[in-house]
Amino acid sequence: MLAADGEAVTFGYTDHRDGKRKAMTLSAAAFLNRVLEHVPEPRTHGVRAYGLYAAGKRAVLSYCRAVLGQPPPEPPPVLTWQDAWVARGDADPTRCAVCGRPLVGTRTLPRRRPPAGEVRYARAA
Repeated sequence: MLAADGEAVTFGYTDHRDGKRKAMTLSAAAFLNRVLEHVPEPRTHGVRAYGLYAAGKRAVLSYCRAVLGQPPPEPPPVLTWQDAWVARGDADPTRCAVCGRPLVGTRTLPRRRPPAGEVRYARAA
């Protein structure tokens, strides 16, 4: 923003038709409408890598929140997978869904997948 008074805002932009920096003056309401066109609708996914949501702009975002009188955001609580499972309303994840006895881990499976074309079958017990 280059200049602002109670009724008009002058800001700089790059005209991509000729690649030159230019200035434009709009009414305050028209300027705010243009800015708000870049705010995503609630509950929509958007790329948050540019503008105020970029990782390098945390200080600017905090300043904007302070100017608008917004409190700093509270980080969401960290849930274990068991707590998230129970919060969803599903049965206890540490017990068998059929008989209700506690589940016992016997081994950890490797994360690596076998090479393409190689098929491994478990031995029948």
